[in-house]
Amino acid sequence: MKLKGAGLVSGSLELSNDGKAMKFYELMDFNIPLSPETIAKLVPTLSAKAQISDE
Repeated sequence: MKLKGAGLVSGSLELSNDGKAMKFYELMDFNIPLSPETIAKLVPTLSAKAQISDE
């Protein structure tokens, strides 16, 4: 998972009483300051394919 790999979420696996696996995710604290310069640097990493698959 990309969000877990980026350190934005953590995940844990638990078993329910009936033996089914349940995956829980927790949002981690993070601070990403955005500025026009930061956004301009990230624009080349975006693609139409990536935008469609994330929606």
